[in-house]
Amino acid sequence: MTDLIRLKNLLVAGHHGANPLEKDTASEFVLNIEFEINLEKPGTSDNLEDTVNYSRVNKLVRRIIAETSYNLMERIAADIVLAIFADRRIHSVQVAIAKPNILDGCTPEVVLRRSNPNYSACENN
Repeated sequence: MTDLIRLKNLLVAGHHGANPLEKDTASEFVLNIEFEINLEKPGTSDNLEDTVNYSRVNKLVRRIIAETSYNLMERIAADIVLAIFADRRIHSVQVAIAKPNILDGCTPEVVLRRSNPNYSACENN
């Protein structure tokens, strides 16, 4: 499968970090999310229901980051992956989350690549 949907440069504020001060003050996070999904059907049907609604994914990611306080970006990314995999049409996902300018101008980034254990090729037909 080679079809992709990408959400790039999603900017979200949240209270996350291993340092208690990081949880007191909101920090900005930049996310890039990539889905591997068969886009043959929506490419001919022109029907939103045949593809991933990236507006919903945007809202989902924002809610996860806003409603929970995490110590690690690894955990934020893992929870986002799990939520995205509720859509069985998604074969795999990559979530990259960065916290800009937190380390004297350095930007740490965590990238998770996962295959969906619930993937169903039949859902794409």
